Amino acid sequence: MLWLGSGVYFHTGCVKVSPESCFLSQFKLNRSQVEPFGHDREPKEILVWHTKTKNIGTQGENHGYITEK
Repeated sequence: MLWLGSGVYFHTGCVKVSPESCFLSQFKLNRSQVEPFGHDREPKEILVWHTKTKNIGTQGENHGYITEK
């Protein structure tokens, strides 16, 4: 869950470092405050995102998720 209005966003200060880590670090959470989920479900949930999407020609089931073409 992301907090709307939290002031957390991708910004130019994150460009030269790992953007995902920079973004997540703004939440000021430690591991004890984070709960992983979905590891025991089938089909597996997609719990990652990419800041640059590239179509590499992969095909497969979308498991009901909405995907961009």
